[in-house]
Amino acid sequence: MKSKGLFCLMAAAVFLLACGTVAAQADEGFTEFKDTQGYWAAEAIARVNALGLVRGYPDGTFLPRNEVSRQELVVMVVRTLGLEDEAQRLDVNALRLTLPADVSSWAKGPVALAVQKGWISQTGLADVPFRAAATRLDVAVLVASALKLSPENALLTFADLQSIPANYRPYVAAVVRAGIMTGVPGNRFEPWRGVTRAEMTALMAKMLDAGLVNPVPGRYFTAELVTADSRRVVLRTAAGSRTYDLAAFNLVYKGADKVAVSTLRAGDNVRVVLDADNRCRFLAYTESGVAGTPSGTPSETTTTYRGTVDAVRLGTPPTLDLRRDTGGTVSLPLRSDVRITRQGTAQDLTALYRGAAVEVRVTAGQVTEIIIGETASAPSTGDVKAYVINNYPGLSYFSVRYDNGTRGEVNVSAATRFYRGTRSADYSVISRGARVELIRSGGNVVGVRVLDEDRKIFGEVVTVRAADITVEDGDKHQVSLSFAAGVTVRDADGNRMAVEDIKAGDRVALQLDAAGKVAAVALDLRQGEKEGIVTYLRTATAPRITIEDSRGRSETYMLVDDVQVTRDGLTRQLRDVVEGDRVRLVLNRHDEVIQIVILEKDVGRQYRGKVTALNLSRYEITIERDGRSTKYELDRNVKAERDGRSLYIDEVLIGAEVELVLTGSRVTTVKVTEDKNIRVEGEIVRVDLDRERLTIEQASGGVFRFFFESNAVLRDRGGSALRLRDLREGWEVRLELRNGEIRRLDVL
Repeated sequence: MKSKGLFCLMAAAVFLLACGTVAAQADEGFTEFKDTQGYWAAEAIARVNALGLVRGYPDGTFLPRNEVSRQELVVMVVRTLGLEDEAQRLDVNALRLTLPADVSSWAKGPVALAVQKGWISQTGLADVPFRAAATRLDVAVLVASALKLSPENALLTFADLQSIPANYRPYVAAVVRAGIMTGVPGNRFEPWRGVTRAEMTALMAKMLDAGLVNPVPGRYFTAELVTADSRRVVLRTAAGSRTYDLAAFNLVYKGADKVAVSTLRAGDNVRVVLDADNRCRFLAYTESGVAGTPSGTPSETTTTYRGTVDAVRLGTPPTLDLRRDTGGTVSLPLRSDVRITRQGTAQDLTALYRGAAVEVRVTAGQVTEIIIGETASAPSTGDVKAYVINNYPGLSYFSVRYDNGTRGEVNVSAATRFYRGTRSADYSVISRGARVELIRSGGNVVGVRVLDEDRKIFGEVVTVRAADITVEDGDKHQVSLSFAAGVTVRDADGNRMAVEDIKAGDRVALQLDAAGKVAAVALDLRQGEKEGIVTYLRTATAPRITIEDSRGRSETYMLVDDVQVTRDGLTRQLRDVVEGDRVRLVLNRHDEVIQIVILEKDVGRQYRGKVTALNLSRYEITIERDGRSTKYELDRNVKAERDGRSLYIDEVLIGAEVELVLTGSRVTTVKVTEDKNIRVEGEIVRVDLDRERLTIEQASGGVFRFFFESNAVLRDRGGSALRLRDLREGWEVRLELRNGEIRRLDVL
């Protein structure tokens, strides 16, 4: 959802505020602020600070009551979405944006990123005072846009509703429905009121709590406390129990109060933040449920989610990936006795196909009930419009072309209601080219309304003559239509053309008159499609995508600035496209990609390369192939093997040659193909002089032991020879292995 005029609409009415001064540069460290102890938002401030999303000031204060400026708001949202690195890498000059002179240097990247992604309108951008205080309306529109929350036309009941501009009320409704923002005392929204640093930080915490964002996957999660002492804690999640050392400086909260870790009790649910070394730096008591928490633990409140199935992952326990109607995707573990029904009939896991509309009930952090294709809410008219491609009454469905250019099928049953305008009708009103609105309930189409708009046929030109045209539609059916007198033809830019300028292969939209003749022809921007597996994606300057087709041929295409991404007929973000995805690229006449349609994930695809990084706290592996490094996400149940023998994943050497097997975008198997004749690096943790053996620890946390060859070469940093007894624990070294033994050692 784009914010047409965020910040710019309010230039006259809101920006009469005096521009504030830029706050002092924040201390990047994690600390306990002097002025937040006992403050209502103390826990949220500490938690978000522990994640590195907000910072304090050099004097140790946070200044929670200070108002947030517009540029600070943008930076906070960018960080919360985990996009700070992308923002800092942006070449602002290359984007040719005219940023206001008052945008601070540290905010230029995030502001430019927000404009590039459509969160902020470029129209009037140069006149926006970014150092002025952000308003609650600014926050609502920016957050709804950044999270791509669906605009809601739900009835808002705030007493000051008339003070919210009508075209921005859907954004306010979206963040209210998502639980990110609420009203203020007196049932008011107060759209023009400023937002304090504490309020903004609490809002960021709500985004985390709702599962809409996680800027540091693997380092932030909710768990059940098993045991705790002054040095370490044992935490239980769906993946099992694990021991974490407490960081030298850590904070523990219960409510708004800082407490000792001994205050927490076994069985308590806690929010956890780990530092870069996988040590626990922050804990906070919470009543939120935990993946893997058995029934009967503290929180027995049932929460209901509505959305569509993205995936079901088999494991212990199985996990449902749900795309929520309010935006964002959450992973929910299934309880062993989960009840699955469709129209009251029991189902099994196979009924949870991708895209199925479901209502999910969660108790104590686990899914206890899933209702497929029905919902307790009353049917409401959705914002889903389309054109009918073809009608198949004998098969009880008709095909449609959605406004985003994708094709879909609408199943019809005895319960489906039909309307022409506001009057009841029957199935016979569905005709080729008709403009329809699909009435949805819980994601299912329960009614179809035929609109009083011109019929349109979309397709690829087969032949064209002075009097008629034949096109192949989205169902691969050919249809021939006569031209009406005075037919108009326009290209993709709206310029007038002649009928003879239309060529075979052109994609066109044919507008029909009342007699069913072609009154107007518009060339579609969509002038070609390519399908394949994504092998490379660049989203920064000169964005491009490389796909490999079924014959193993690779092609690279440039992306237009406003490239559209869809999956299952729903709009997604470019960052949702990952290597390994099977996609359909829609091209314009310049062979530029105007739309990426994410299809089913590719299963069992293999990639070879050298391991250059293995981050087990984030479940990530990076391999280098053909001079290019690529990072992949590891499945939580990833398997590793060498010569057919199973390994633990932390037994994979950084520097080893491997073959990765992907299911979808996640690595499910790591096959080590060579780790005997390679170069590796690590820190010396032990030197065994008697056995002439060296033990090193790599960045992954894996510990490995190697024997020395009889004539091994050892060199210090300057290249001078060393003896085995000269080696010291803590030194960083590079080892050259031959047949699994150390042939050469260099101190780094």
